[in-house]
Amino acid sequence: MLLASFFILIIACLAGIDGILDEWQFYQPIVTCTLIGFAFADVSTGILLGATLQLIMSGWVNLASVISPDISFAGVASAVMVCGPAQLTIGQGTIIAIIAAVIGRFLTIRTRKFMVNVTHQADQAAIEANLNKINLLQWLSMFIQGLRVMVPTILVLLLSNTVVGSWGQMIPKSVNIGLDASTGLLSVVGFSIIITTIETRALWLWFVGGFLIATFLKLDLVIIVLIGICLTIIYIIIENRRNDKNAQDDPFSDDLDDL
Repeated sequence: MLLASFFILIIACLAGIDGILDEWQFYQPIVTCTLIGFAFADVSTGILLGATLQLIMSGWVNLASVISPDISFAGVASAVMVCGPAQLTIGQGTIIAIIAAVIGRFLTIRTRKFMVNVTHQADQAAIEANLNKINLLQWLSMFIQGLRVMVPTILVLLLSNTVVGSWGQMIPKSVNIGLDASTGLLSVVGFSIIITTIETRALWLWFVGGFLIATFLKLDLVIIVLIGICLTIIYIIIENRRNDKNAQDDPFSDDLDDL
C-alpha cells in the first residue's frame, strides 16, 4: 500500500504540472485513472472510470479568463476512491470527481494568483540577465503546480479506507441506480458538447456512417475505431494533395499569403 501511495502521489504531481503545461495530456482522466487503477491492481475499473470521466469532462476547457473545473485533481481523487480500499462504485466516483473538480478549480485560482509574484521575480531576473534564476523559478513554478494536486491527494488517500467504503455500501440501491443514470446523462452532455464544437456539414457523413456500421454490421468497437483511423489518414492524404495542387495552379498564392 505504501508503494502504491507513493506511485499515486507521483501521478498526481505530474498531472498537476501537465494540467498547466497542457503538452502531453497526462492530466486527462483516461490516463490518470488507468495508472491509478494499475497502482491498486484494478486496471479494468480504472479504465472504465477514466473513460466515463473523459466523456463528461471533454468539454471542460478554459475560455479567456474563465477557468474551467480542474480535471487533473478530479480524475486522481475519484480513481483513488473507486480503485482504492474504499471500493466505491463508478457512479459514486463520478459524483466525487465533480466535487473534486470544483475544489480543484478553487485551488487553481489561488495558485495562479500566487504565481504572479513568481512571474514578477522572473521578469526582474530577465532584466538582470540572470538565466540561472529564471530556470530555477521555472522549476519552482512547475513544482508548485504539482503540489496543487499532490497535497489534496494525500488527504484523499487518508480518507480512502474501508470505513468510507462501508459508508458507500450503506447508500440505498435506488440512490445508486440514480447515480448511475446521472453518470450516463453527464456523459451524453459531454459528448454533445464535442459534437456541437466540431460539427460541420462535411463531418456529418462520417458520424452517420459510423453509427450505421456499428448498428447493422455488429462490428466490435475496436474494429470501428481502426476503420475510422484508416479513413482519417486517407482523407488527410487526399486533402494535402488537393491543397498542393491548388498551390501549384496559383503561382501568386505564396505572395498573397505573405500579404
